[in-house]
Amino acid sequence: MTDTTTPPETNGDTTSPDRAAQLRKQVVDDLIAEGAIVSVPVEAAMRKVRRELFAPGADLEEVYHCYNGFVTKRDADGNSISSISAPQVQAHMLEQAEIVAGMKILEIGSGGYNAALLAELVGPSGHVTTVDIESGTKCGRQVVGSAELGVSIGRAGSPTAHWSTLRITSHTSQRTRSPW
Repeated sequence: MTDTTTPPETNGDTTSPDRAAQLRKQVVDDLIAEGAIVSVPVEAAMRKVRRELFAPGADLEEVYHCYNGFVTKRDADGNSISSISAPQVQAHMLEQAEIVAGMKILEIGSGGYNAALLAELVGPSGHVTTVDIESGTKCGRQVVGSAELGVSIGRAGSPTAHWSTLRITSHTSQRTRSPW
């Protein structure tokens, strides 16, 4: 996993929009060839959403490596508190989730790239709400592609909301400090 909390040195070629588009195309083509992407909707979402926007300061070659995840934020003790999963892992998760247009999704643990991919999959008739304890998530409430994406910090809005599916994309190696 690459750590983007200390930006690597990059030259103009590795940060250009044209280079990013070329690398995005290549990683999707590679994921199709290896069987990680098998559906047209997942392919379209991964071709459209710009992964580099969610890994600021990272080298594009690293951002678009099939098996590379990124640490995007660390706490004061140096522990990873935010990251982006590898494209291959995200492709598998999206394919297994069988997301379709119009779904209402509650995702726990992302306010970034994966949430933007989900928003593309549900389209304008769907909705993705993502909850993250980290206030530095990338999206905020906005339209991502053709769907609205709402990011909540710490809670998921109405406890009576009806969700088509629940996606949990978070992990912790620490125990909760106090009981719920």
